[in-house]
Amino acid sequence: MNTPSHLVLNLAALGRQRSARLGWYIAIGAVLPDLPLLAFYAYLRLWAGVPEQTIWGELYARWAVLFDVVHSIPLALFGVLIALWLRRAGLTLLCASMLLHDLCDLPVHTFDAHRHFYPFSDYRFVSPVSYWDPHAHDTAAAFVELLAVMISSLILARRTTNAAARAALLGLNVVAVSYYLRFYV
Repeated sequence: MNTPSHLVLNLAALGRQRSARLGWYIAIGAVLPDLPLLAFYAYLRLWAGVPEQTIWGELYARWAVLFDVVHSIPLALFGVLIALWLRRAGLTLLCASMLLHDLCDLPVHTFDAHRHFYPFSDYRFVSPVSYWDPHAHDTAAAFVELLAVMISSLILARRTTNAAARAALLGLNVVAVSYYLRFYV
């Protein structure tokens, strides 16, 4: 799934009846698993000028363990349990949001699948469905993601009276629809 989609879905799923302060923990947990990969790509492509083929064909595999750690379902679940034991609401929501991110990613990665059960297993669930791979039903997967984002946005818009938050949701939906139309239609 795309990183902004995780943000909207996680806020809708975990943010009910939460204060704005706790919402930040959900937001951070929603995007945290993708941050190392985004930084990796931004540095290599935008700063160092490394070609796409080299990034994904050679360098990605060397850094994959870092990306797998932050996508580990057992580690996120362990974080939730420790945070609950410590009675830290914010940390619990952050780890729960990471867990939800990992669970949502699991069914939509093909050959780029993470080791979601790391460190207990090196197994990679190679899904027949991908949100980006044209050989693995990307158009249908991306459409389901788009619908989930739009429904989640409506839920979030109903929960808030903040005009800026509603405008941000509208903007995100415009970008999501534009992205879908540009790359999948």
